[in-house]
Amino acid sequence: MPSAAELTPDEVRRWVDAWGDRLYQYAVLQCGDREAAADLVQETFVAAWRQRAAWSGHGSPYSWLRGILHHKIQDWWRMQQRLREQVDDRVDPLEAELFDSRGHWAGASADLSPETLCERDDFWRWLEACLEQLPALQAAVFRQAELTPAQREEICQRLGITNEHLRVLLYRARLRLRTCLANAGFTSEEGS
Repeated sequence: MPSAAELTPDEVRRWVDAWGDRLYQYAVLQCGDREAAADLVQETFVAAWRQRAAWSGHGSPYSWLRGILHHKIQDWWRMQQRLREQVDDRVDPLEAELFDSRGHWAGASADLSPETLCERDDFWRWLEACLEQLPALQAAVFRQAELTPAQREEICQRLGITNEHLRVLLYRARLRLRTCLANAGFTSEEGS
């Protein structure tokens, strides 16, 4: 491993080749926004080059880069939180469409049990397509809470949200996903 003094642009290019895809996948999983993930990974490599004197040359460069990326993602979520605070999203049009004036479910209840859904070959492709349609924060919360082994406290801390806000976001994400998947034909009523 080269020391910080020996870290050359060619070495950084090798890092990009070796770990760029893994860092990108991590960023997509954490923020749920592919464009933002690509930008964050690029910013990570720029920051690594600028902070190369801080790297001791010991240990894995990937671990060091992932640590930088982790901080970039936290900063990105803080910025998203500030932007969200500027927008009042208390009224969700989807909720008004799905529930009647008394708060009862307005549509027919489809059986979307995990056992039924996972038997469908195209379920995971459709789930990802439906996740892409969610607001970025809802998609990220759902991915982290349901598709990875992250603890809720860790998710709240990482995203800078309260536990109550996490519950609301998960509720809204599940509603939207249920509707999206039902529209794509994922019900047990069809017999598959």
